[in-house]
Amino acid sequence: TRVPNPRRAGRAIHRLLFAIESRRPRGAGVLAASALLLATLSYGVVKGGHTDWVGAQFGEIRDGIANTIGFRIDSIALTGQKQLTREEILGIAGVTGRSSLLFLNADDARARLKANPWIADATVLKLFPDRLHIAITERRAFALWQKEGHVRVVGRDGVMVEPFVAPHVAHLPLVVGKGANIKALEFLTVMDRYPQLQEQVYAYVL
Repeated sequence: TRVPNPRRAGRAIHRLLFAIESRRPRGAGVLAASALLLATLSYGVVKGGHTDWVGAQFGEIRDGIANTIGFRIDSIALTGQKQLTREEILGIAGVTGRSSLLFLNADDARARLKANPWIADATVLKLFPDRLHIAITERRAFALWQKEGHVRVVGRDGVMVEPFVAPHVAHLPLVVGKGANIKALEFLTVMDRYPQLQEQVYAYVL
């Protein structure tokens, strides 16, 4: 097997680099150095697990610039909230005092709102240059659902909105068993026809 000559290989690499150097346009060195620096920083960020922190810092800088040129959120209209406070809704949507209307992602904000069990639906509208409108449809506490010894508050669609801890919902009908939360609306609608019987029932067991 023929072993390559190190000196000859080194001279070939040198000639190749010289050819590339002589043909590149002016300013390419600065661009190449910048690209190398950016790539190095990016690698360090990813390798060190700092992507979330860097993303947050970049977002703040981006929003700060947008706010400076006139896209600060100066007016926020909220409708539909009863169980949740204004601060809770804005926190869930990711809207802070530093958020800019320009870079606020309405779809992401809506998705975060709908992920909250109290919120059945939500609409997020950006009204440029500085107004934001958020409308939500909340679930109402409909029944208490007991399963495996735990009692939860559920909405009309059977979705659990919170554990049962608040006394003000103690009057709600109690349904017991696996799947009883889903069947509650249909069954309790029938039972509404028999109010005298309802007064004598402690719980409905599926």
